[in-house]
Amino acid sequence: MQAVKQQRMGTDLAVFDSSLCKGYLIDVGANVGDSLRSFYTKPSCAVRPGFNQTPGIALKVSTSKCAWQWPWWMQLPERRTHCVYAIEPNVILEPRLQSEATALRQEVGNRIRIFPRVALSIGDGNATFGLDKTHPHGVGSSLHLHRHTMGLDSKGAYRKGAGPALADGSVAIVKKMDAVALLRSLPRSLPVALKIDVEGHEYELLRDLLITGALCNHVDSLFVEWHSTAEGLPGTPRSLDQAMQWMLSTHNPRWSELSKEWRPIGGPVCRTTLLKWD
Repeated sequence: MQAVKQQRMGTDLAVFDSSLCKGYLIDVGANVGDSLRSFYTKPSCAVRPGFNQTPGIALKVSTSKCAWQWPWWMQLPERRTHCVYAIEPNVILEPRLQSEATALRQEVGNRIRIFPRVALSIGDGNATFGLDKTHPHGVGSSLHLHRHTMGLDSKGAYRKGAGPALADGSVAIVKKMDAVALLRSLPRSLPVALKIDVEGHEYELLRDLLITGALCNHVDSLFVEWHSTAEGLPGTPRSLDQAMQWMLSTHNPRWSELSKEWRPIGGPVCRTTLLKWD
């Protein structure tokens, strides 16, 4: 794998018109733009705790037209005032992601920046990215070249991880974007949401954000799709996913009370609330 620089460097980012951005979403692993479209168009299915609904009057949004991913404190009118950094290293997905962003800009204005062939990671530089060309959407693609592509398992079923190792197939050189530098570049006075779906790279990425303080100091809502720890770098502890979820879910002494009512658990020590992404 190509050597990369590990020092903290300024992140080369296109600057938003600050008057447009009332908050930010960092969409890491933006894929073809499904999460981007949901962010700007789907109302939240969740209702604020203690909300007094008028008897006999149904909520305006049916569950078939809303999204449970977005918590009640991230309602659609607010989200449509936020700006988005959509980061996706997989070249296979780039055309559809760009097309989705172009369509959404017609609705929300110039609030979307696409970073194709870029991986949010530790430090700047370049990295080798493995492309899973056994699937039309490259779903097994990853920075972790020991991972396996889609393929047939011993029972003849086509599933993720049953094919050859990414290192044995097609690779691309992508640019790395320093996650810590990116978060530190955002205004601390505005709400920031971070969505991470990075095929096993979440463990070292979150470790870096935690030990530098960038996560607790800059992120309000953290969405993570957790993958098997076997998909992390060699040596990743097998129970690390559970350990990280525990740390990120219990840092506030009132976490149990707040979680029962699905309230943000951000406090004076850490402003971050962990949420599930799937």
